[in-house]
This record gives sequence, C-alpha cells and structure tokens, in this order.
Amino acid sequence: MLEYITQSTSAVRQFSSGRRHILALTDDGEIISWDRIDAKGLKVFPRSGRDFGGKPIKVSAGWAESSAYVPEAGIIFWDPVRNNQSDDMDDSIHVKEKLIPGTARKRTENGYIEITKHVILTNFAVWITSDSKIYACDLHVDSAEQDAPTGTPFEVPGFSGDNSELKDIQGQFEKFAVFTASGKVISGDVQYLRRCAEVGSNLILAELLPSKPRDIPALQHTGVIGLAYGDYHYHALHVNGKITSYGTESKQCGSLGLGHYEEGAKFRGLFRERALPQVDACLTPAAYLRGRQVWFEPELRDWLKWLQDSSLRPLVESSHQERSESQAWTEHPRNFADILNGEAQAAFSEWVEQEGRHWEEGPAASRTSLSAPEDHAPKKQESGDYVNLGAYFVIAVAAAGWHSGALVLKDEEKAWEVRNLWVVPKRHGDHEDHEDHTKSMPGAFQHLDVGEDEEYIFQNEGFPRVQLPNGTELPGPGELRPWRDGMPTMQDMGLGQDEPQNVWLGA
Repeated sequence: MLEYITQSTSAVRQFSSGRRHILALTDDGEIISWDRIDAKGLKVFPRSGRDFGGKPIKVSAGWAESSAYVPEAGIIFWDPVRNNQSDDMDDSIHVKEKLIPGTARKRTENGYIEITKHVILTNFAVWITSDSKIYACDLHVDSAEQDAPTGTPFEVPGFSGDNSELKDIQGQFEKFAVFTASGKVISGDVQYLRRCAEVGSNLILAELLPSKPRDIPALQHTGVIGLAYGDYHYHALHVNGKITSYGTESKQCGSLGLGHYEEGAKFRGLFRERALPQVDACLTPAAYLRGRQVWFEPELRDWLKWLQDSSLRPLVESSHQERSESQAWTEHPRNFADILNGEAQAAFSEWVEQEGRHWEEGPAASRTSLSAPEDHAPKKQESGDYVNLGAYFVIAVAAAGWHSGALVLKDEEKAWEVRNLWVVPKRHGDHEDHEDHTKSMPGAFQHLDVGEDEEYIFQNEGFPRVQLPNGTELPGPGELRPWRDGMPTMQDMGLGQDEPQNVWLGA
C-alpha cells in the first residue's frame, strides 16, 4: 500500500508509474511521489516556493524522469524523488524542475491550443496537442542547475498526415504510439525521435520517414483502447476484452503471455534464432499482421501443452492417406516437429490462433456456440449488456521490465459451460493407459480440474490433420480440420516471401 503522511491532501485523481517511481496527482493539483513501497510518499514542490506557475492537471512518470503538465507554464520535469527517510515527519521535498519551452497553453484566433497528453520516454518527452499535432524534445541537460533542457522542441513528422485527429499517446521506455479518431495506431520510438532531433529541418521529409518504425497491421482499426509497454515487449488491449502481444520475449521469460517455448508457445508463433534456452524468442510476421491473443482459458493452455507433447511422438501415417507431391517435406519425417519447422510452423500457428479465437464455440465438428452465431459475425453489444462477454474479459493490462499483468473479469458459469464443451467421459480400452501430459504445465494460469473419469476431446482425436497454405498437409486421422475463419494465403501471413521471419524484430 502506498502511504503519505500529510493530512491535507485531497483525493488522488491520477497515478502514473515509471521505471522505479510512482507519481500521484490529487484533485487539488498536488503531486506526490514514491520511490519505494516501504517509504511514505512526498509532496513535490519547485526549487523555489510552492507553485509550479499554475495547477498541474496531468502527471507522467517516465523511465528516468518525473513530469507534470501545467497549462499556464507547460511541461515540467525533474529527477525522481528519493526518500531517504532521514526525517519521519518530512512530507514534502523541493526539486530542481526544468520547463520545456513553448509548451504552455496558447491562445489563437480559433481558441486555445494546449497539450492533451504527454509521455516521458528515455531522454525524450513526446506530446500531442489539441490541434492534432505531435511534438518532442530531448530532455538532456548539461547541468542540473538548468531550468530548461539544452535542446528545443520539434514537430515529429509522419503522424499528422491526412488530417488525422490525434486522440491519445501512450508509451514507455523506448516505444510509443499515437491513437487517431479513425482507429489507427501509429508507431514511434526513441531512435526515430533522436534522428529527427539531429537533422532538424535540414533533411528532406522523404529521407526521414523511412526510418520511422512500421505501423503494426494487427493494431489498425481493431478496437485498440490501450497499450502497455515493457522493456522489449508490449500488449494491446482491445475493446472486445482481448489482449494481443508484440515485441521480443527476453530469454523466453514468458512476458508475451503466449506460454513457454518448450510448452507449446512455438505453435503460437514464437521462434528462436538459435536453439538455446537463454536466447530471446521472437514473433513470426503473422503475429504482427493478424495478432496473437493471450489465453486465459485453462483448457486452451492444456491443449497447447498437449500439441507440444504430441508433436514429438513418432509419426504414424494412416494407411489410406497418400502423401501429396505438393507437400513441402520429401524425406521421411520422424514426428510432426520435423514437418512443422520454419514457415510451416508459422503457418500452423495461424490455424492454432483461429481455434483459440473460437474456443467458446466448442470443437469444430459440434458447431456449438456460446458467444457468436455460426457466421461468426460479431453481435452488437448494448450498453450495460454483459451477456455477450466471453468467459474471460480483460479490463486493464500492464507491463514493465520483463513482466506483464492484467485485470480480468471471469464469468464462472460461462467458463464451466466452455469446459464442458471440451471435456467428455473417458473412453476405456485403447486409451485407458495413455499418459496425461496436461497435469503439470508451467506458465499456465491454472490447470483445468479434469476428473479421473474425464478427458479432453482432443486427446482422442490425434494431432490435428490440417492443410497449410503452402500445400503441406499434416498427416493424421479423420477428415481435414477446418480453418475457422478461412485459410489465409502465405502472403496474408507475411510468409513465402524474400523477407526473413525476423523482419519485424524490434517493432
């Protein structure tokens, strides 16, 4: 619990968390700062007096700076407060604030222009204004005594074209994104800002824009309402209560929320440049083009683990099944893992993704639906109508460092209904002595409680027999499994082209 000792502080209206500090803004415009959980927060005052030139209306804690927006003055920033607890009665501290010039509210013929939102990244402040422009400023100072940064603010190109109405900006560490009223999410990073600051106005725009980060296709017009950034990964929260993940998973730590690599996450689109346990895991291009959702359903996690285990078992082709000449593999594979490598694995991850997005409808053969009609058209949700929400609905997502978290609403009744679509009475006989590989699953939020006389439907169906867009057909029993949303082309997934799989590395 965050504490502060002052008796006069009004209610907190906003929190903002940085790398190692937290800021709070009260209704009275007071700023409180914490640098540790076991020390009380301190009120922040300017280097002289108790007034920053007006009433702060927003705070933003960055990687290595604290900041606030005061309309009458502009964006002010200072080094994060350190509470050494030398005096238990101290409830405030004076800081050596700096003011970014030209950021105060301005009056024009058409009314006031002011900053609507700002974020503090590594060495840079970035902000959008009420006239839908975006600016940035290098926060470097040559001396702690300076009252302004050494550099000057500049307009950032590549964000305000086509008369886009800029609604929000979110970011942390080295990445940020701007939201437009039309549903676009425009990407940026510190490297691009640094290049813009260095060249000033002397470089032709056409030469500068190619260095701007790519906009993520899966974030465009998909109802993104929030982004949460860690060091090298980030998440998007969508209006339908789903999370999609992007970036790099440092040392396969699980921060993307797609599972552990050795527990089936490679079937979600994760791949490694080298087959070593401590190397980073990256995402296939399809994840950036089509999205990869975080799963909270325990049976989905168990299914992913089962796919991983099943892919390593010896491959036995059905006697009636002939191998197609168009298949990508020509040598005799030992198991599914031999077939599912490279682009085949990336393509299969899209089939897995589609299965996950339709999990609440039950197995494809049953066509039972709990959340959508058979044509999969999204049902219009009325205000206050919770009936059509999924079993798990995310209302907030957070990320920091190599970690991620979410605040999730769980509908216990619907979750039980979904469970019963995938769990059946155990078949005795041939499958009676099969080993249950779902009993221990690192990385799962929980393990589904399957009784001794129950089993998953997929345990009896065998590894999915799926035809991939490149012509590869995975051998297996029964009919070909359908693609729930239709089979995309290799080009739709960014595959089968000259670009390598790591083309989105760093995006």
